[in-house]
Amino acid sequence: PQILNLMRQQLLFNIVIGSCVRPGAKKESTSSIVFEVTAISLQQITIVFEHPAYDSMIRVDVDLSDITNLKCKVACTNSDQILCSDEAISKVLH
Repeated sequence: PQILNLMRQQLLFNIVIGSCVRPGAKKESTSSIVFEVTAISLQQITIVFEHPAYDSMIRVDVDLSDITNLKCKVACTNSDQILCSDEAISKVLH
């Protein structure tokens, strides 16, 4: 039924957002990576962070519309310094 799919999608959304939040994290750490997480909708989340090795930004778009086949797209401000492929990041999310 549709209600079960919506509940599964909401659960997945909550898990993904919850995995980005640590309430007890240290506030000032020079080695920490800061992520900006934006919930565009219940079906799409965007995560932006600084590339760990280069002076560029990475954006990961997470598509949660099909909970059996999650898809991610990775974009970098400098296309020569991409972190990984879309397929690789999608496999990590699964």
